[in-house]
Amino acid sequence: MIENVFSLCSKREEADQQRVVQAALNCLRTRSQRLLISDNLERVVLQQRFPEPS
Repeated sequence: MIENVFSLCSKREEADQQRVVQAALNCLRTRSQRLLISDNLERVVLQQRFPEPS
């Protein structure tokens, strides 16, 4: 009976850990996408402000 309780706890803890890891990965993915968009916008602004000589 105690083993069943420990088994349930460990499964619940493992599921919680997986949710935390997934949330962290989603956050990093979103942040990296925002940084990429920001970098691209900055590049466009710089190209408009300082066009390449023809």
